[in-house]
Amino acid sequence: VFPPGTFPAPLAAGVAAGDVLALDPEVSADRLVRSRGSATETVVGIAAGEPGTAWSDTAPLALSGSVVLCQVDAGYGAVHPGDLLAASATPGFARRAENPQPGSVFRKAQEALEAGTGFLWCYSVLAPRANIRKQDERTSPGSASSWRFLP
Repeated sequence: VFPPGTFPAPLAAGVAAGDVLALDPEVSADRLVRSRGSATETVVGIAAGEPGTAWSDTAPLALSGSVVLCQVDAGYGAVHPGDLLAASATPGFARRAENPQPGSVFRKAQEALEAGTGFLWCYSVLAPRANIRKQDERTSPGSASSWRFLP
């Protein structure tokens, strides 16, 4: 059972609660993976759930407007409440966004993390990028044609 305010998202590989999820056309055209690149513009959202929960085929993707726990890496700079977050070079983690590229910010920190890694409550603030869309609202969630990346 997925938490309220989430969407069942198909996965190309296993993820855990708090992981930052992204599309990666090199891995799969229609399934999500843990983000693996700093400030990537293909971030879709966060796997929502209690820390320690993991999924292998379908994960609950936190919808816009939700407040969820997100894995954050403060090794790139301390994170303070209100800081914008983007994907970190640490796979599946977010970091404080300094001079972010358009479309790379996807969350706003609600708590502080001075150093190291940890879970922070984060609020969704912006759509990750205009070129990531549901392909067809009539398709069933998680079907192979649900997602697509538009170059």
